[in-house]
Amino acid sequence: LGQPTTIYRERKDSMNKKLIGIAISFAMVSALLLGSSAHSASAAPKVCGGTYEYVTMLSSIDYFTDAKNGLKAAEKDFGVKTKFSGPTENDINGLLQSIDQAIARKPAGLILLGWGTALIPSIKKAQKAGIPVALVNTDFPESGRAAFVGANNTAWGFTMGLTIKNAVGATSNIIVVRDPGLSNVAERFAGLKSAISSVPGLKIIADVNDGSDTAKATQAVTAALLKNPEVNTVVALTGVAGPAAVTAIREAGLTGKVKVFAVNRDAAIIKGVQDGSITAAFAEHPQVEAYQSISMLQQQKCGSLQISNNDKSAKISSLPNGVDAGVTAITKANASQFIRKP
Repeated sequence: LGQPTTIYRERKDSMNKKLIGIAISFAMVSALLLGSSAHSASAAPKVCGGTYEYVTMLSSIDYFTDAKNGLKAAEKDFGVKTKFSGPTENDINGLLQSIDQAIARKPAGLILLGWGTALIPSIKKAQKAGIPVALVNTDFPESGRAAFVGANNTAWGFTMGLTIKNAVGATSNIIVVRDPGLSNVAERFAGLKSAISSVPGLKIIADVNDGSDTAKATQAVTAALLKNPEVNTVVALTGVAGPAAVTAIREAGLTGKVKVFAVNRDAAIIKGVQDGSITAAFAEHPQVEAYQSISMLQQQKCGSLQISNNDKSAKISSLPNGVDAGVTAITKANASQFIRKP
């Protein structure tokens, strides 16, 4: 409050420069012509067995095919067993119950994906029971989790904002479709807004809530298009929003006039990229998240690396504070490589 405008602008410029640096490190800003990815990975520890359980909401959606592939790879490489569980709906209470059930099974470690701070007591409960927890996709450092593996969502959103200028031009009227109740999506939105604010011609005309529901997303985008005929871009920040936007645009007779930027690599999204109804999709790497989570929990369980004379007594960990699992830009040039094999 009370700070001179020049100082505010300097701070804003500094923030934008930092985000640009992060986004460039993803190797995604250049062009919607190439898809690329970047991630750092922890070294594979020696095999020491055990069962690791991955618990999440929305467990039946296509997105988790990749996570399950990561679990299978970990079984092969580390000699562990894995289990995948959780409610099929967007049900936080069901998720908390599933975590309690998983804790009762006493796995060697838990991999958890959830949104919102309601997850924190369950994380602490598991760790108090001697079960280390790795969080994926969304982080809660204050929970005391053992590890985090996931994409930098703020930089992800920032990169999507910059690519709009490359694909649409310096003038773009944008509808954003998101679920404001998801903390990882909120981070993407913050990054997107930061990028947009750095380009005077980019403007968010409408910000609509899809509730992580395809039908609701389609209705919301349809209404926003009717109300705002000047819109030429839709940025879909949830997995359901991309295909929903394509449907709404087609039904409004605007195919080819409104570009869509989506997230994830579900079959409908890849199809949209290939047929041109989606300009580009930005996909994180759930298989890397699952695999590297087990790698780090194995390191904690039986690895020989120590920072101090006795890390357990010193109450410190040799695990990285966080691992960036990366994000890939999917365009017509590389979409065929992301069609999931049956």
